[in-house]
Amino acid sequence: MTDAIIPDIQQDWFSAYELTQSELDKLTEPNWIIPNLLIETHTLVIPAEAGAGKTTLFMHLSAVMASKNYRVLYINDDISAADAKSAVAQAQTGGFNLLLPGIKKGTSAEQILFDLERLTLSDHDLTGCVFVFDTIKKFANMLDKTSIKNIFKLFRKLNGMNATVVALAHTNKYTVGDSELVFEGVGDLKADCDEMIYLRSHKDPVKEEIIITTEIEKARGQFKPLSFEIDKHRSVSQLHEPLDLEALEKQQQAIAKDQQTLRAVGKYLSTHSGANQKQILSAVQSSQHSERTLKRVLKAYSDMAHTDLPNFWETKRGQGKEVLYFPTHELEDFLAPPS
Repeated sequence: MTDAIIPDIQQDWFSAYELTQSELDKLTEPNWIIPNLLIETHTLVIPAEAGAGKTTLFMHLSAVMASKNYRVLYINDDISAADAKSAVAQAQTGGFNLLLPGIKKGTSAEQILFDLERLTLSDHDLTGCVFVFDTIKKFANMLDKTSIKNIFKLFRKLNGMNATVVALAHTNKYTVGDSELVFEGVGDLKADCDEMIYLRSHKDPVKEEIIITTEIEKARGQFKPLSFEIDKHRSVSQLHEPLDLEALEKQQQAIAKDQQTLRAVGKYLSTHSGANQKQILSAVQSSQHSERTLKRVLKAYSDMAHTDLPNFWETKRGQGKEVLYFPTHELEDFLAPPS
């Protein structure tokens, strides 16, 4: 048996498949459009539950991208006529283009796709362009593999012209287990994108705000979770640190369970700041608020507890072993009537 002979290939056709140093650098040091969320020339899929705030968030982020000199085309075929006027005003203020094929007379989602296919036949360089599709189910049949393959072929053509694509998507109405989100559609939706990042949301009925935290399902790069707050006026701000929404949900459940006792103690402390435990028990204890429950609540929601629960009162040492309770700003917010 002789040694294999390596032929002398005159044309190094295989070199086209080898990564250059600059291509390797892009893999390890991506060009972020939005750090830890969106990378240039990638296709990102964002699944979220209905009402989770995905449109509000990405309308805001479109303005952020436009402020960085990106050309953003936000294509929304999932908007009502009643919301169109304010959305157009937001886009004009934010400096990005809002395309409404479902509202604009004589246009359709199919026409948009046709025009984009025609664009991919040109020699245009789409560097700096970002296409946002809201939502992808308006442009493809989520349960049909061929339909999903075709829409992603279009996305890849746009990526090949140096454009970036964001596709907002829905999650199924049911979840696996207690809290796992599951995207709506065939498996190709996840297989064919560069990144899939869920938006997990928490609604605070007292503050009338939504907290959104990203949950990375698939990524080609190093991503860290992000959290955003949407206030009651639908203004969006990014939080400095990501929030654990599971812990936030447990906190809200605990507060809901203790709400009557918390309000009774809180109202008393609002007019008797610095009261001791004996005074609080004497004033508040009743058939609805047992001594055991009151003692537990006083400790759990104080700065002595070291838990994830809010501190509704601060404690100070009085005479001997006496503990005095003082209301905090968090208690004021809790007791304040909804605006």
